[in-house]
Amino acid sequence: MSMKRRSFLRGIGLGAAALSVPIVGRRARGQVSVPKRVVFFYGGSGSLPGSWEPTNVLSDTQFELSELHGPLARFRSQMILFENLDMVSTRRDPTGASNAHHNGQTHCMTAANRLTGDLAGGESIDQAIARGLNADGPVTRLPSLEVTAGAWRNGTEGSPLYSDAGVRMPVLYEPPDVYERAFPVGSSDPEAAARAARRREMVAGFVTSEHEELIRRLPRADAEKVRQHLDTRATLEARLGLGTDRAGLMPGMEIISSWDSVDFGYNVPDSGKDAIWQATADLNSELVAAALHADVTRVATILLHDAPGYTFGYTNGNHESENPHDLTHKVNDDSTWQSADGDARGAIRRQHLATMEKLANFLDMLESRIEPDGTTLLDNTLVVYVSQISNGSHSVERLPWFTVGRLQDSVRTGRYIRFERTQDPERSWRTDGRPHNDFFLSIAHAMDVPLATFGNDAATGPITEMLV
Repeated sequence: MSMKRRSFLRGIGLGAAALSVPIVGRRARGQVSVPKRVVFFYGGSGSLPGSWEPTNVLSDTQFELSELHGPLARFRSQMILFENLDMVSTRRDPTGASNAHHNGQTHCMTAANRLTGDLAGGESIDQAIARGLNADGPVTRLPSLEVTAGAWRNGTEGSPLYSDAGVRMPVLYEPPDVYERAFPVGSSDPEAAARAARRREMVAGFVTSEHEELIRRLPRADAEKVRQHLDTRATLEARLGLGTDRAGLMPGMEIISSWDSVDFGYNVPDSGKDAIWQATADLNSELVAAALHADVTRVATILLHDAPGYTFGYTNGNHESENPHDLTHKVNDDSTWQSADGDARGAIRRQHLATMEKLANFLDMLESRIEPDGTTLLDNTLVVYVSQISNGSHSVERLPWFTVGRLQDSVRTGRYIRFERTQDPERSWRTDGRPHNDFFLSIAHAMDVPLATFGNDAATGPITEMLV
C-alpha cells in the first residue's frame, strides 16, 4: 500500500480500521467484528399437515422442499427443517390451559409451566437470549425489538412473548411507532453521522481515483472488470458500513413513507384489510432488518398474523365456512368433507403460502444488506420460524418449525433432522417427539448464550445434530 493512500485515510480520521478497504472487490471476511443476530418469525396457526413436509427424502441432506416452502427455495441450503419436534412441555405442565389456543400460546416461546390458564410462567426464549447477550452490560441500545403485523388493530393481544412469569412483552403494530422505538430522535448524533457519511464519500472518491489510475495500466479485459466493479459501488455504498461505525446505517423516515397512503381505519373494505396486512408486514419487517443492520438490537421477533381472506381469494361463506379461521378448523378435522376437498384445502394452503412469501421477503431484506466485512446480514443471522400450534386442529405435535441462516457457520444448514418418537412416561398410549425446549437451548448456544436449561423439566439438552 502506498504512503499516499495510508496518509489520506489517516488524515480524514479513519485510521487503521479503514486501511483494509480493498482496491478491487469486497473486504476479506473476518477483518471486522460482526455480531450475531436472531429473529423469531412467528407464523401464528402453524401449517397444513401433509403440505409442509419435505419430499423425496433420501437422507438428512438430500430432500426437496414442499410446495408450501416454495417461496423459500432459494434459501434451501441455509435451512434446517425438523420432523417430530413437539411442544412436550405442555404435557408436563400441571396447570391446564384455559382453551386450546392458550395451550400452545403460553408454551410456544416459553416452554415453562403456566402461571395461570392463560398466562405463561416464565420468560420467552427471545428475552432469555437478549438477557444473556447483555449480561455484562448493554451491548445495544435496545435489548430486543418486538413487532406485529396483521389486518386488525388488536393484533398485539395475546402475545406469546414474556419478560417474566405472567408479564407479557409490549409489541408494536403501527410502523411509525416501530420507527420511533428503533430510531428515536436523538438516538444518534446527527452531526457525527454526517461526518461519518462525508468520510465515507471521501474514501470512496479516493479509492475511485486509485481505480482509475489502475485502469490505465491494465489490459483492456481486466480494465473492464474494474469498471464493472466501480459501476456497482454506488449501490453498495448505500448499504455498506465502513469500519464498525453503524450510525450512517440508521434510516430516515422515508423508509415508512408508503404508510401515509394506507387507509388505517376501522371500517375498511376487504381490500383495505389486505392493504393493512401487506403494509404492516412489509414495513415492520424492513424496520427490523434496518435495526439489526444498524446494531440497534441483536434480538427481534416478528409476529405475523394470518393473511385476511381477500389476500388469498377467500370470501366468508366459501366452502360452508364462516371465516378463514373456521375453514382452517374444518380442513384439519378428518370428520368434515372440507378436509378431503381440494378446493377447501387449497384456500388454506394459499393462506399459508402468503405467510411464507412474507418470510421470503424478509430474508431478501437481510441478504441485501452488506456488513462491514463484506458478508450479508443474513450470513450473521438465524431466522427461526415458530407458531403457537402445529396446525388448525390445535395439535402441538410435529411442529412445522424451521430455521434459515448460517449464523456465522454456528449451525449445520441444508438439513432435515428427524427425531424418533418415544413413549410418553405419563400416557402409555401416547408418544413424544423431541421437546421444543431443546430447540430453544440449541439456538441460545448458537448465539453464544450458554443456558444450562430452558423451560420446564421436558428439556433434555441441546440438539447436537443442529450445532457445529
